[in-house]
Amino acid sequence: MSWEIIDMMDRIEENYDKKALPLLFSPFPAQVERTQAIAARLDQFERLLGDTVLDPFYYCLTRMAKGEEDLKYIYIAFRQSFGGIFNSFENFRLLPALWMSRDVENMSDRMNAYISAMEDRRREILSIRQGKPEEEFSRKMVVCLTDLENCLEKHLEQFGPVSESIEACTAKLQEQPSFFNRLMKTNDKLNRQIDVLQKQSAAIHNEAYIEMNTLLYRHREVVSVHNRKADYAEKGKERIALFPRGLNGITKLPAAVLLPERSDCFDMKAVWQMFNRIPR
Repeated sequence: MSWEIIDMMDRIEENYDKKALPLLFSPFPAQVERTQAIAARLDQFERLLGDTVLDPFYYCLTRMAKGEEDLKYIYIAFRQSFGGIFNSFENFRLLPALWMSRDVENMSDRMNAYISAMEDRRREILSIRQGKPEEEFSRKMVVCLTDLENCLEKHLEQFGPVSESIEACTAKLQEQPSFFNRLMKTNDKLNRQIDVLQKQSAAIHNEAYIEMNTLLYRHREVVSVHNRKADYAEKGKERIALFPRGLNGITKLPAAVLLPERSDCFDMKAVWQMFNRIPR
């Protein structure tokens, strides 16, 4: 076993303890709104996690390991270190200021999904220097994100005119009706038209919801889906689709896209906005 690798893995843990961990538990600025302060803290923490832990881990796997024994040691040492990192984050979640924070819950889900992905891909990671399997996984990542983008674009293109028509009819309803409009019962016609348009909108959302679920199943080698209880009982459970990022899905935490369990709670625009925050 190379002493350089042993030293490098020790320094990964030391750098996290010196840089990322103190940041995580440092006091929040009093002059910043709580939600904004939490989001900023998590962004800083994620960048430091990449710089001090994930990037060095990938460097060890691809540049320092000379054989199977090196790879096994790197993987086991990293897995132990990241388990401790996750536990420290779970302790951070217990701070009273973070109760009911959706951003903190998402970060916990993403870190947990990262651990699960490493376990599921252990054989692949331990052979990373044999034929560069990271290139195959990266290709699968690109195909998955492209399919998701095409799915959303197609249904949003159908939804756009329907949404604009609903807004136009609603605006007309809010206007002061003229004598002629009352005579022709224009508002009744507008209400019937809105009812038809809303049914079309629901049908488009339902079709997109079904197609997205099919897509996630088809790309189950790449995407992991977790369940979580929603904030409001009427929404049932939330499913979190976690998309890998970074080199070979290793150098960054996965991106989380929240999906409702019920199709009538599905919001394509919200999913599209979350999807656009997933760096390629």
